Amino acid sequence: MITILTSTTVEPQQTSTQVRKRAFRALIIIAILAGGIGAFQLGFRLALSTPTPFFVVVSASMVPTLHIGDIVVIRGDPFNSMVVGDVIVFHNPRLRFDAFLQQQCQVSTEDIACVIVHRVYSLSIDGERMVTTKGDANSRPDSVQVIESDYIGKVIFSIPYVGYFSSLIRYPYNYLLIGAVLLFIFVSEFMSSGKKGGTLDNHLVEEKPDSKIQKA
Repeated sequence: MITILTSTTVEPQQTSTQVRKRAFRALIIIAILAGGIGAFQLGFRLALSTPTPFFVVVSASMVPTLHIGDIVVIRGDPFNSMVVGDVIVFHNPRLRFDAFLQQQCQVSTEDIACVIVHRVYSLSIDGERMVTTKGDANSRPDSVQVIESDYIGKVIFSIPYVGYFSSLIRYPYNYLLIGAVLLFIFVSEFMSSGKKGGTLDNHLVEEKPDSKIQKA
């Protein structure tokens, strides 16, 4: 009799508990990433005293000081503290009386001058403090003055061209991309955890073929 030993693999069935653990682990990773981004934003908001510390320059009105694609970092200095020569970020003053512009800015800010970054050109007080602004590349100052309700903050420094890539992906596709990335992280972690959890057990199976002989 000849005994032959062969090796086969048996893949165990995944239990519902293991599936839940993998899903929970994937969700934890996404939560940590989202929490890290949120903490990063919150830290800058508190440090710079403004809810919107970052903006991307999307026009050439401030060339050569700022270029399209630059990221500007702003600080929420008091409105009364600005002086001539400061570069400030503010809501378009026309929003105060242009209902159509208001509606357009509520829908999308991609191609409309809803938020502007210009330099303080002059200051005046006529019942309230008003600021005349001008783009460095413009030949004339802006026609509508900025008041305190328009003001967002003062530019403290800029990062050249880093924000250019964000302008390549328009709303709402930028948010869809973020959702797709988070979904990819979830699925990747879920699948990789499944492969690690599903170990293969090797078993030796004894097979006994018929013990026939042939005469020589």
